[in-house]
Amino acid sequence: MDARYQNAVVAAGDLVGTFRDTPRARALVRYLASAEAQAVWVRRGGALSPNRQVSLDDYPDPLSRRAAEVLRSAEVARFDASDLMPEAVNSAFWRATLDFVQEPRRLGALLARLERVAREAYR
Repeated sequence: MDARYQNAVVAAGDLVGTFRDTPRARALVRYLASAEAQAVWVRRGGALSPNRQVSLDDYPDPLSRRAAEVLRSAEVARFDASDLMPEAVNSAFWRATLDFVQEPRRLGALLARLERVAREAYR
């Protein structure tokens, strides 16, 4: 691995926006970004917060806490490309990722399958 990227993460994320710029809309967005609101989400599990004011103690399990630590310590963070992929490619990509972790020797076959799915999806 290139040392420049050893503290980088690739992540998905949710964004918030408003249709009208009003004081109430701004207040809602401020609240949703607050440590108070973010803590509600992380306590339920299945979510990480980039807000460093959210306590690691709010995470419900050791794995979530560790994932939050990795996210917080990242020097570079980038969104993954999955939201831009057609659904068929997205599904095939994630399936291939899981298959690769189980059987790294099959990389060539997995990439070939992804290429076939992508060719069909991008016609």
